[in-house]
Amino acid sequence: DFGNGVTFMSDLNKTRKCYTMPNTIKIADELSLNANINITDVVISDEYEITEPDERFVFSVLNSDMNTLLMFLYVWHHVENLHVRPTNKKYISIDGNIYTKDGISLVASSGNPNTMKILDIPEGVRRIAYGSIMAGIGTKEQTGELNLILPSTMQNISDFVLKQLNTGIKNGLVTVTISNKNPYYKLNADSQIEKIS
Repeated sequence: DFGNGVTFMSDLNKTRKCYTMPNTIKIADELSLNANINITDVVISDEYEITEPDERFVFSVLNSDMNTLLMFLYVWHHVENLHVRPTNKKYISIDGNIYTKDGISLVASSGNPNTMKILDIPEGVRRIAYGSIMAGIGTKEQTGELNLILPSTMQNISDFVLKQLNTGIKNGLVTVTISNKNPYYKLNADSQIEKIS
């Protein structure tokens, strides 16, 4: 850890299961968890700012699709759960995923190549932010598979995330269930997510 950012962290003994960021950390570099395949849980600092993909922080083609927290995880890791401290003023964590404090937007959900990620988005959540989902968007070896459950309140899936999810469905890495009370999205005949006009 260096100053207000994580440049690289190594756990060559592979004994650590959870990494808790010091509260001074505001940003983390790409591949910071690369040597930490045993870590399954990450607790972000209260100061960490999760921003949607931004060319100032893009170091590779893959990471142009991820926000500033998922870039830190990158691929080739086994992080299943993302957490925040109870003192965090910007975010909350529910079932290992991070949402805005008001519970309206999903901002970060990881993916483990060894497991099927079940992302059951709670009722009340209305938005999936650009660059917020990792599972199912790469290859199975990189980001694993995703079982996504959308609530009746979901009304705004980033266009780019929608494209990623539908590509994952086509490739057999993503399965989706949409509440039958959702007036905004449906599954079409090809099981693709479609906006209801």
